[in-house]
Amino acid sequence: MGKDYYKILGINKTNNQSEIKKAYRKLALQFHPDKNKSDSAESRFKDISEAYAVLSDESKKKLYDKYGEEGLKMGDSDNSNTFSGFNVNQGFRFESMDAHNIFSQVFGDGGIHRTFNIRTTATARDTVHKIHCSLEDLYTGKSKKMKITKRIQDSKTNYITTVSKILTIDIKPGWKEGTKIRFNGEGDEFNGRPADNIVFIIVENPHERFIRDGDDLKYNISLSFTESFCGYSRTIEGIDGKSLNINMDTLVLPKHIHALSNNGMPKRYGGRGDLVLTYNIKYPSKISDRQKELIKECGF
Repeated sequence: MGKDYYKILGINKTNNQSEIKKAYRKLALQFHPDKNKSDSAESRFKDISEAYAVLSDESKKKLYDKYGEEGLKMGDSDNSNTFSGFNVNQGFRFESMDAHNIFSQVFGDGGIHRTFNIRTTATARDTVHKIHCSLEDLYTGKSKKMKITKRIQDSKTNYITTVSKILTIDIKPGWKEGTKIRFNGEGDEFNGRPADNIVFIIVENPHERFIRDGDDLKYNISLSFTESFCGYSRTIEGIDGKSLNINMDTLVLPKHIHALSNNGMPKRYGGRGDLVLTYNIKYPSKISDRQKELIKECGF
């Protein structure tokens, strides 16, 4: 079933336009998201505005009374007229920014800010976006272009339009997850308050070989039981793409770690962290009596 616009505004079909507007004004002030901070306020405000947009327009109201919300949005194939920018053939569509435009039209210049007496010295709000980076990006540094959309309210008409903009983020070598990049004043612009800020937060993507620990990188090597006793050799690729030859001739126990200095992530004030080697030792599921004797002979 479609929405019951009369129920949303708390009125019935016998109410006139003055009563419809009065009901809208009361509910719009109650549920405007700049005043009402409940989780459902924004959704209620949009429904209230949508109901008013239909019932305050005789052409839309007539079609709604005849077919309901679904018919209204499908359009009327028997009518090809256009009323106030609403083509009944194309159907009715309502967007979130339409709700704010209606509020500004009904309450006049100043809109929500004059109506609620909101001070113009309010602190700018932050709009937060995540920016995903690979470990390689955070090692070498990288320039990324991010497309944002922002809403701008006209100071004279109070109409709200949406525009797109490209912001460039220069990622520095060594940046960590959680690093914030701020673009003050690049967000939504509404009358009576400072322009919002855009904030990007670095999110580090999981790496298939390394685990980051601050400026260090952890790398796990699987060893056979023999290699853990007799030593091993490996060639691995570092985060910088260079090959690292590892030759270990000492005993390696399960909890042992070895650090290769200056092979980790770039540090803030120069140099690099360590590449920390951890081990996964594969023990045999069973050994022969002869093998047991040899181990005993070695004094273990």
